[in-house]
Amino acid sequence: MKKTLLLLPLLLIPTTFATFSDVPTTHPYLEAINYAQENNIVNGYKDETFQSENKITREEFTKIIIKPLFFDYQIYWESCFSDVNWWDFENYICTAKREGIIWWYKDGTFKPKDNISFLEAAKIIILALEKQEEIWSEEWLDKYWKYLGNQDAIPTSVVNNEQQINRWEMVEIIWRLKDIIEEKNFYKELLKEIDFVFDSGNRYLKRNNKVYHLWDEMLEADYDTFEIIDSDYAKDKNSVYFRGEIIEWFDVETFEFISRNYVKDKNHCYWKSNIVSMSECE
Repeated sequence: MKKTLLLLPLLLIPTTFATFSDVPTTHPYLEAINYAQENNIVNGYKDETFQSENKITREEFTKIIIKPLFFDYQIYWESCFSDVNWWDFENYICTAKREGIIWWYKDGTFKPKDNISFLEAAKIIILALEKQEEIWSEEWLDKYWKYLGNQDAIPTSVVNNEQQINRWEMVEIIWRLKDIIEEKNFYKELLKEIDFVFDSGNRYLKRNNKVYHLWDEMLEADYDTFEIIDSDYAKDKNSVYFRGEIIEWFDVETFEFISRNYVKDKNHCYWKSNIVSMSECE
């Protein structure tokens, strides 16, 4: 069995740390603000302040979530809403729309300058991180609240779904979800490494006690004994693999690589993964 990677993590890029002039060391959410700044999730204003009480707009929050989530070539450079026309946000908003992460109003507008509510922010976070199907039942309002509540990711200052969140509440939510975010980021970094390896002609990759063929995790593979033979063949103590799939009935102990597309054991000659005449391996 193979497991396909879910590659939707937020990419947290370390940057030089600088203290905001209006965030004292006694600030109750100092750790969350520092985390967001150190990981380039949010930036300060030109006067080097954070202005933690400022509200977050729908366009600002969408960009904060989408920008680190996708590679540059995945960002949609197009117009998708009649009321979204500022280039600094439009591409991220259109990408989020394409991915089903955001929604729009009945008149077809996005209302980018409106302040975002806790429910709207929670929905964007969850759909971006988990890629869940949207819920349109009577209980859908509670779904996102309960999810963040189960993750202990609701700031104590947030008391209802419709409350507009400010900058420190936004970073507090992200900070409390940092374990999930960093797990997703691991897979994003892995994808970049896999792309590099595959571009060089390889098809298998061993990393962090897991084995991959292309972007699929090989769940049956034994990491410690897994050996890459060429771009198509690999083996471990239990099996021989062709393009990530087990070759049935292969005797691993007598494995012999003949040439590209040909291997054999004591019983058979194989072309790719098919048994052929033993003379073809001679």
